[in-house]
Amino acid sequence: MSSDMLRLLTTKQVAEMLNLNPKTISNARYTGIGIVIPFLKLGGGVIRYKEADVMLFLEASEVSNG
Repeated sequence: MSSDMLRLLTTKQVAEMLNLNPKTISNARYTGIGIVIPFLKLGGGVIRYKEADVMLFLEASEVSNG
């Protein structure tokens, strides 16, 4: 798997992409309610999100008033 296919983002980076407070992302991750994006738990309590999963969340959230 190439590095282009697996870009990992921090909670802060995801929050910036979604124009939200990082605490909102953390709370949603903890409760499983609201912004549900799969995440990775790495050693030492490090949390990362796959960029592709964030993009899928955005695509699924798209609303069309047509």
